[in-house]
Amino acid sequence: MTDALLRTLLNDYQALAGAMERRNAGERDAAIELLHDMFVKLASAERPPARVENPGGFLWKMLRNFAADGHRRRAVEARLFDRDGLPETAADPADPERILSARQRLAAVQQAFDEMSPRVRQVFWLRRIEGCSQADTAARLGISPSATEKAMTRAMLHLMNRLADLER
Repeated sequence: MTDALLRTLLNDYQALAGAMERRNAGERDAAIELLHDMFVKLASAERPPARVENPGGFLWKMLRNFAADGHRRRAVEARLFDRDGLPETAADPADPERILSARQRLAAVQQAFDEMSPRVRQVFWLRRIEGCSQADTAARLGISPSATEKAMTRAMLHLMNRLADLER
């Protein structure tokens, strides 16, 4: 990372965090995680960006791109974990057909989970079951945040395909 980018990132940190917090409906933790991911990407780049004429503008644009990627990822995740067809409350009576359907879906998810590579399975488990952030998951597994995101995408697509196969 160039010195100018690092200086600008450090000087504008609070402004960048505040802007992302407002954009993410007050979710300060999500804003900080976006900034952290951006910093990690810049710091770990094999080739730093070529001479940047406007470091502040470059960082703001990069942050907007990270935010857009996050929105797209959350939209995909929302579609994958759609709650249609689930009872509204725990007190709803569960008829035998619903119980059978739930057992079939659970078996499909278990099989899909077993089919994943160990690394993809670890990433999915840490992110979705233990609730670790992308950065924490990457650090725990000794991989890059980008590799974590790719593994998570593979896991989600694999699960989605297996559940879609069940619906056919």
